[in-house]
Amino acid sequence: MAGMKILLNEYKFSPYQEFSYEDSVNHSGYKLTFCIDQYLNDVDRELKDNTTRVYKTRLKLFKEWLTETNQAHMMIFQVTKTHVFTFLKKYQFTFLKKYQDERAWTNKTYNHYIQAISTFFLHYMDNYEGYLTANPCARLKRLEPLKKGNRPYVSS
Repeated sequence: MAGMKILLNEYKFSPYQEFSYEDSVNHSGYKLTFCIDQYLNDVDRELKDNTTRVYKTRLKLFKEWLTETNQAHMMIFQVTKTHVFTFLKKYQFTFLKKYQDERAWTNKTYNHYIQAISTFFLHYMDNYEGYLTANPCARLKRLEPLKKGNRPYVSS
């Protein structure tokens, strides 16, 4: 009986709580900041230099936010839509001297950050089994661009 108590305590098992495998195992390879670095390393050879630079800048800001908000320890499977949305809203109206020319994000920039973070999660869904079951960015609402920018020509 004593041996059983030791095993139950070691694996943090309680018959009165729902068991969660994720909570019972130390997944150093699943740490979100590690996964971001691994992703950037994986795609470095596949993408054009400018695309890699843009993804690095955007995901670096996301990592900095995770550290500032004491969430750098988070595992990739723990990220929710709310985490990403909170990050986006924080920087949407913040002046970013080191990332932009001292101006708030446009709606288009906001959407580009969603796209970069979403692509990161999709990479893990497509290439690494067991890391994610859903993309936390999949249902995030994109904002309507204020300036249409480069639009395709449509004949009348």
